[in-house]
Amino acid sequence: MSQPSGASIPPGTRIGLYEIVGAIGSGGMGQVYRARDTRLDRDVALKILPETFASDADRVMRFTREAKTLASLNHPHIAHVYDAGREGARAFIAMELVEGEDLSARIRRGAIPVAEALPLARQIADALAAAHDAGIVHRDLKPGNIKVTDDGDVKVLDFGLAKGAGPEMSSAGDSGATMTSPAKTAIGQILGTASYMSPEQAKGKPVDRRADVWAFGVVLYEMLTGTFLFGRDDVTDTLAAVLTYEPDLSKLPAATPAAVRRLIEHCLVKDKKQRLDSMAAARIEIDDVISGRTTPAAVQVQPAPRGLTPGLAAGLAIAAAIAGVAVTSFYYSRTAAPIAAPSRLVAQIAAPPEVISAFHDGFALSPDGSTLAFAARNAAGLRQIWIRRLDADAARAIPGTDAGRYPIWSPDGRSLAFTADGKLKRVDIDGGRLQTICDAPGTTESGSWNRKDEILFAAASGDSAQIKKVSANGGAPVPFDALRNAYGPVWLTNGERFLFVEITSERKAELRLASPDGQASDLLAVIARGTKEFAYGGGVLFLNRNDALVGQRLDETSGKLVGTATTIAPLAGNPKDWFAVSTDGDRVVALVREGPGDAGEAGDPKARLIWVDRQGNTLGTLGDPGRYWTMRLSPDGTSAVVNPSSDLWWLRPDGRHTRLTTGGTIQQSSAAIWKSDGSELVYAQRGELVRRRVDPQSAVTKLGYRGNPQDWSADARWLLYLGRSNETSTAADIMLYDFASKTVRPWLATEFIENGARFSPDGKWVAYSSNVSGRQEIYLRPFEGESQPIAVSTNEGAFPFWRRDGSELFFLEPGDDLMAVGLTRSGATIAPGKPQRLFRIPLNDITRTSWPPYGISPDGQRFLLNVPDRPTPLFYLQGLRGLIK
Repeated sequence: MSQPSGASIPPGTRIGLYEIVGAIGSGGMGQVYRARDTRLDRDVALKILPETFASDADRVMRFTREAKTLASLNHPHIAHVYDAGREGARAFIAMELVEGEDLSARIRRGAIPVAEALPLARQIADALAAAHDAGIVHRDLKPGNIKVTDDGDVKVLDFGLAKGAGPEMSSAGDSGATMTSPAKTAIGQILGTASYMSPEQAKGKPVDRRADVWAFGVVLYEMLTGTFLFGRDDVTDTLAAVLTYEPDLSKLPAATPAAVRRLIEHCLVKDKKQRLDSMAAARIEIDDVISGRTTPAAVQVQPAPRGLTPGLAAGLAIAAAIAGVAVTSFYYSRTAAPIAAPSRLVAQIAAPPEVISAFHDGFALSPDGSTLAFAARNAAGLRQIWIRRLDADAARAIPGTDAGRYPIWSPDGRSLAFTADGKLKRVDIDGGRLQTICDAPGTTESGSWNRKDEILFAAASGDSAQIKKVSANGGAPVPFDALRNAYGPVWLTNGERFLFVEITSERKAELRLASPDGQASDLLAVIARGTKEFAYGGGVLFLNRNDALVGQRLDETSGKLVGTATTIAPLAGNPKDWFAVSTDGDRVVALVREGPGDAGEAGDPKARLIWVDRQGNTLGTLGDPGRYWTMRLSPDGTSAVVNPSSDLWWLRPDGRHTRLTTGGTIQQSSAAIWKSDGSELVYAQRGELVRRRVDPQSAVTKLGYRGNPQDWSADARWLLYLGRSNETSTAADIMLYDFASKTVRPWLATEFIENGARFSPDGKWVAYSSNVSGRQEIYLRPFEGESQPIAVSTNEGAFPFWRRDGSELFFLEPGDDLMAVGLTRSGATIAPGKPQRLFRIPLNDITRTSWPPYGISPDGQRFLLNVPDRPTPLFYLQGLRGLIK
């Protein structure tokens, strides 16, 4: 922000509750004054829209939008807004007064040493990542809008040009203060600061968060070099430099880490499709450099490599036929290579920039193999079904699919079925008909649609599932009573028999065929985990075999596998959705792994455990990166038990990690829970509840019941777990095991879905989630006695945890926002306060939806998060039928 100019408001002037003390600075969006809040007796920064602009509807609109934007953000490195209003012709915003100099003044004094610059850049990246998570793009990031306090704390200011996630005009401006340029484009006005604009911004094109990524790269370059990168003598020359000049990275100091050089290079790619896609990625990279950790693969990607790496080429066994492959991480949005049969191209499918997560709640390939349907969530937490043609890089959300998961294509490729709000629904992809087909309580993770308009789906509840059939035009579903422990139904080509996975009493996952009336028949294969790890098309059965995608021909007439199994690619990612196949079996979309490595161990790291504070700032890590399906923090908040490979490991801060179980007997959807003194664990071994000391040599004691453990009371007498209260239960109930009498009774048995049951520290209350209202919310109930539940969450919620002193409850909202609720106790009553957002947990495609991705320290000040270590690529493979003999 520049120094004050023009007519200023004299000290002592009252504007609402605020008394002007003196001028601070001014810019295109208003003048800023130090003012005294006479009500709360504190100094504030009072930003005032000049009276000359009071009749300018566009200026007033942007000024008002800035107030609303700042009010929606609660982040330690973004200036907080306190108030907004009008006093006569003056519109004002009262905000946090940040003492210190702006970053432009610091840069003018010379280059900032690397050791000083990186912590500042990390805070800037963190602030922008938080804004982007909230669907807000700054559009005018520059050193003048960044304050640095004497303590080295950063505050990002001036969101006057910020825009939401929806379509809007782009931004540009001059090389000095923010301004409105007289230049016009076919898109609209150019607004912003020219020397920090992205090329697309300079051209007046629509912008997204990648414009802020560009500006961040410019700022970081200028911090390290002490020079201005694109600033020229006039606006025209500045814009020309932005569009044509290639930054000279050799001017960076010799002490600049290689990873930081690459980060700047990836931020300053002129084609936004090739640019770094995420400020969160930049923050993680800087964190790794500051902490001395190995640079993650996300920033080691080289632009547009030709051919495959040796590891992936070997895994695919088709390297000789592959050319022009762009292998990149999800942190970068690179356009998939053109599809040209029969070259068997492999190309990455990137998530749309508008969403914060994709693919984790299901994806499906259209029958002709041309279009991918997938579930994705935007920054506001809204999940929808999206579609994208594989020969294009644009995707779109389908109206009417709010909360949608697990898409199922119609045979003609014109419609999709999906699950949302406990219903199976249908929508035309052109935005036409939307209808509810039937109720689908539980978790419906897979399905198949044949040419007779019959849909098969498996409704999972607790530790079992039942396959049902329903007309795609609506009606009551017909359950297959003989298939109650079954998943993943897939019609054969003739639409008569179907494939499914049956979970046996020994917890084996067996792939079988079933007749049209649901009678199981021949065993075809044994699958490792029992979720959707197979697909079928064109007479080829695709399987996950030891974390590799293999194909083998299936004779539909005889129902027998023929020929030999052929390895196609190594697999990685969420076991619910390893791959999707076209009807002719020639095309596959899969989560594949680059290079060799043990899928269950550190050879294929996919997640890491990080410590953060209440603002989401990284404090440290626990253990090495690995595939952590589940995680539970110890009662003292120092260690954790994790499930990386169907066995339990105990991770300790001193690096003495211990394998507690062997033999792969732990389901990936199951986790261990701790006794309050940290001496014992309860977990499900082959689905049966067992108890043992935290010692690999200790004996296992069977409790005699099946289920998924939830929590162990502080007095060690009671165990809450998910199980069935009787054979007719349609959903898992919250059951109560008494260690004293070794008996079980239902604690909460309803027709609804309950989960995440947690004892209060004093054992008098239980927090849990339930969909009794039609959506999953957090409730409190007394542990003993009958009482109406007390609602805690207001916008859905899952995975509650108590602070040890009982003063707070934490839970996750949609969009992975971690919320905190204060609790007021008075005698036998408890009153929850208003939920407050702390920070957003990065979505991990490894973490199962049945277990929380976080844990809290006893004092509620630190959190252990199970977050992505590096992105999981989604690849497109073509020309596979010729590989399968």
